[in-house]
Amino acid sequence: MPYQIEYRDSDGGVITHYSGVLTEAEFLACTEEKFANPEIFTRYRYSISDFSEVTEFKVGLDLIKENAMLSSQAMQANQTGVMAIVVNSVLLIGMGNLWRGNTLDIDDRVGVFRCSEEAQAWVHKELQRRESAD
Repeated sequence: MPYQIEYRDSDGGVITHYSGVLTEAEFLACTEEKFANPEIFTRYRYSISDFSEVTEFKVGLDLIKENAMLSSQAMQANQTGVMAIVVNSVLLIGMGNLWRGNTLDIDDRVGVFRCSEEAQAWVHKELQRRESAD
């Protein structure tokens, strides 16, 4: 399977690991799986989508935009939540920024990073900052 979703109740995270050749059908299946349960949006504090092990990305722009819109809607239920995308190539950086640009009014809660350590550090810093502002 080219993706694996990890629900981390211990710190409120949803981490999706993608690998190998990622097709539209697989990306759509993952999207549907993650958005099937609305409780997830309020129960979890952050999401990291890690594409660092993807060797080929065969997902069209329309599906990327649709996923971004769904993510934006989900984040409306969790006003302090943040999302990070981890990418491993210039092409995927472009995809990540395109996705971020289509999240409408939550783009300030989305980060695109080259490694998971950077993404995790940003997530934890942003969560602390946002939660202390409440």
